[in-house]
Amino acid sequence: MLAEGHGRTMQEIADRSGVGRTTLYRRFRTREDLLRAIFEQAIAEARDGIAAAHPAEGDAREAMERVIEELLKIGDKYRVLFQETTARSEQIDGEPDFVDDLRDLVVRAQRAGVVDGLMPVAWVLEMMGALVCTAARLIGTGELARNHAADLVTRTLLGGVGVQGNESSRR
Repeated sequence: MLAEGHGRTMQEIADRSGVGRTTLYRRFRTREDLLRAIFEQAIAEARDGIAAAHPAEGDAREAMERVIEELLKIGDKYRVLFQETTARSEQIDGEPDFVDDLRDLVVRAQRAGVVDGLMPVAWVLEMMGALVCTAARLIGTGELARNHAADLVTRTLLGGVGVQGNESSRR
């Protein structure tokens, strides 16, 4: 509801959810508390999704695409978090525990020659996150088809947006 632009106030959220405003305020004292709870739920689902993608198994490129697919599912569901500065600026304590799995996947992809070994792992992870966030936002606006998003994010992450090996593109 929040991602669709509905229920911008706590009263509207209570009305649309079918609960009383008092009930909502008992659980979430402020809108920021509600967004923080949504953020924590998204992190938990991301952890489960990444685990379900089995990032340590199989071909590194395919593992990256599986992880990206799972992250896109969560990003699509929780795209409100990309729109809300409160949700982005107040991170949970420390780094989510699944980040180590993602680092290991990037290192494995570098060893396999799928990801440029000269790029810092942190850079690759930030780019992956930025691409997933952008794809989720564009899916939400209808500018990107959901069924093409994972492939597009993977291709962009691993190949960039430039045309490689084509001399005419360099002129």
